[in-house]
Amino acid sequence: MVAVARALQPDNIRAPKDLKIACEPVDDETLVCNIEVSPAEDPAKILTLRNTFDDLIINMKAAIDSLAKASKFTR
Repeated sequence: MVAVARALQPDNIRAPKDLKIACEPVDDETLVCNIEVSPAEDPAKILTLRNTFDDLIINMKAAIDSLAKASKFTR
């Protein structure tokens, strides 16, 4: 999961200013991502959180799928 966490770092850096994202590998099969949201009076910020979460999941899946395919070639 270290490679997946590294693959997600650029997305975490470019997160909206009201969001803080940190992903840390726990072990070879577990990645924990924490998303912190600053309080906001604008209800639209919930949509920003949802879109960011969706992007995170999509990019995480892409990284995992890429690593799985690459590992087939190295065996």
